[in-house]
Amino acid sequence: MKHVTIPSRPARTALRALLFTFVCLFTSTLLGSCSKDDDQPLKFDDVTLYAGNSQTIDNAKGLTWTSSNDLIATLKDGKLEAKLVGKATLTSSAGSFSVTVIPVHTLFTEPCLDFGIPRSAARSRMKRYFEFLESSGNTDFYEGKGIVYLYGCHFENNLLKMSIATFKLSYASDLTDYLLERYIPIAVDKDKGTAGFVNPQKDMMVVYWLGYPKISFVSILYAPIDDNSSSSATSRSIKRRMEQLTPALPQPAAALTPEAKAERNALFARLASQLKPLAE
Repeated sequence: MKHVTIPSRPARTALRALLFTFVCLFTSTLLGSCSKDDDQPLKFDDVTLYAGNSQTIDNAKGLTWTSSNDLIATLKDGKLEAKLVGKATLTSSAGSFSVTVIPVHTLFTEPCLDFGIPRSAARSRMKRYFEFLESSGNTDFYEGKGIVYLYGCHFENNLLKMSIATFKLSYASDLTDYLLERYIPIAVDKDKGTAGFVNPQKDMMVVYWLGYPKISFVSILYAPIDDNSSSSATSRSIKRRMEQLTPALPQPAAALTPEAKAERNALFARLASQLKPLAE
């Protein structure tokens, strides 16, 4: 049998101390290296902001962010900017989160905007919120609610082609605020009394018509950019679509009170100062 030499008590104590030190050093090194390799990814909470507001996100600084829709929200150098009402996803190499931009101005409920659906389906959706009044040819009319005087839905080949909401002229300034936090102004025609907008998805146009000064009404018309509502808007297509819609509208009355004329001019000047032309 091979003889085994058992270390003396002092030697065993020294050996234990040496092993303990080695284990501590090894564990510390191992844990340290693991902490570097297994860093937890940054966590970004979803954000809700009012249109026009901004917020600083500290752990987003130093990263490059892309937005699913730059017209709704953007993030740069840690500053999140809420632009137009809607939802967008912000993405970086470290993670992503969603941004919901909510309106400051909630003046009224917009009419049915599901262009291309059958007349029966449009009626069903409108009747959930508004009282049906009558049909005149290809147009259905509904009782207004709140500040809305009258709603209308126009059809071609029995499919929804255009929707309209009509208001008293006294709401014109508030309606301008309402539109500017939801849509992009891209054209103004002061002679016809119209301003053209496009939604952030660039598949729908909105015509703001201040053309009823004698009877004190203004209207907002909604329509797809082209016959194919999925096509993306350009400044040229918006203006072409405006020309298609506005000839049917009565021209603004020439005679305005000085007060009404000054207010109307101020609204058009404000809209003109915020135009954001799209690609041609």
